[in-house]
Amino acid sequence: MKTKICVILTAYKRTNFLITQINSLLRQSLRPDHIVIWNNSQTLFALDKFDIPITIIHSTENLGVWARFTAPLLIDSKFYCIFDDDTIPGERWLENCTITFGIERALMGTIGLTFLSNKYYEHRRFGWANPIETSTSVDIVGHSWFFDRGMIEAFWSKRALVDSPFAGEDIHFSYAIQAELGLRTIVPPHPANDLSLWGAHPEFSQSVGNDSHATSAKAGAYQRFQDALDYYLVRGFKLLHHSS
Repeated sequence: MKTKICVILTAYKRTNFLITQINSLLRQSLRPDHIVIWNNSQTLFALDKFDIPITIIHSTENLGVWARFTAPLLIDSKFYCIFDDDTIPGERWLENCTITFGIERALMGTIGLTFLSNKYYEHRRFGWANPIETSTSVDIVGHSWFFDRGMIEAFWSKRALVDSPFAGEDIHFSYAIQAELGLRTIVPPHPANDLSLWGAHPEFSQSVGNDSHATSAKAGAYQRFQDALDYYLVRGFKLLHHSS
């Protein structure tokens, strides 16, 4: 049976990279069956016809980083993969996630953070920023999220962080699957000698991800990230360093 994968992209200030992202998905060794674009840009646009169904959901206001996580509830698929708009995957990323998922059901991403304390910016990174040969357990993942339907249902079963449109969705996801399903968050292998398996092209993510449109570049970003971590720690989110 063909594996069904729905990919969700986000359009905001970097819509000039949308075609690059779509083409990277069309080159996947395990191609998605459907692409959904959550358009936060407040500009209506259409795309030339591709040989894959593409659905564009237009929002009349920028609803931040959380809104795109509603799209999987609308599309019936076995797997889902959400990408940040500064993320171009290697051509075997979806294959890598699917194989790794077959070994362990877990939330997966291309950059993972393991916190060294309860301070957000005291962490180690794994994935495209720090290659790993084997799957690695982390506290949260970002830039790309690979999951199944039960996980997104767990995501929305927990109360989201209120009044924080630009922070916390990554922590919330790992917290929700941990609390509701007892599942881990991991980064699949990102071997140094095979970028085709990576979830993000490192040079692209490093340059584009640090431009003026990045959520981390917004005023007060550091405090928002810490506030989000504190919110979920109070609600029982267990970090890896707590068990070490």
